[in-house]
Amino acid sequence: MRNLIASLLFLLPNIIFSQVSIINHSLTDSSLSIAYLGVDNVIELTGYKGTNKLSSSTTNGTITDLGKNQYILRPENKGECIISFYNKGQKIVSKVFKIDTLGNLIARLAGIRDSFATVQEIISNPFLILEFPKTIFKHNFYIRSFVLSMDPLGFEDANPFEIVGNTIPSYVTKRIKEMHKGDWLVFEQIIVLCPDCIARKISPFRLIIK
Repeated sequence: MRNLIASLLFLLPNIIFSQVSIINHSLTDSSLSIAYLGVDNVIELTGYKGTNKLSSSTTNGTITDLGKNQYILRPENKGECIISFYNKGQKIVSKVFKIDTLGNLIARLAGIRDSFATVQEIISNPFLILEFPKTIFKHNFYIRSFVLSMDPLGFEDANPFEIVGNTIPSYVTKRIKEMHKGDWLVFEQIIVLCPDCIARKISPFRLIIK
């Protein structure tokens, strides 16, 4: 019996740590080994069943313990980053992440990726979205306000429209329904926020009715 107990005690750490893995919850596909430069990447240690508080390290930037096996990784240099976790000084898991850059945050109308749109496409999804193009980063920015200008004759009385939030209101979409091919809309003064950052303005964009 003593030998059996000793064997179980010996195997217990391997049982606890055998399924431990590291994922980046800030990605649309958290299975990928990517993290982004200069932003908070939400790292989670999955499969850990122990009760001991683990220590962590990173070879690039900083890693901060949030509790409940979640951490914030903030890389400082492009290239790669090795994240490691330790139980009483013993490494239980590590993972290499490729560090990539995000580029500029942009706004666009939902469902429209170029500079041309039909009236129906605009009024079907009359709200702005934010994205970092060609990345899989799940950001936490949102639009506080923007200004919408339109060029058709007869719109001068209410042009431009100052809009709070990210959605074009119904009284503005009513005017958009009167637009014709070749007319244009300009979205500018786009102010964005995130839960823990100050307001900033991002680049305007223009849509032409096709």
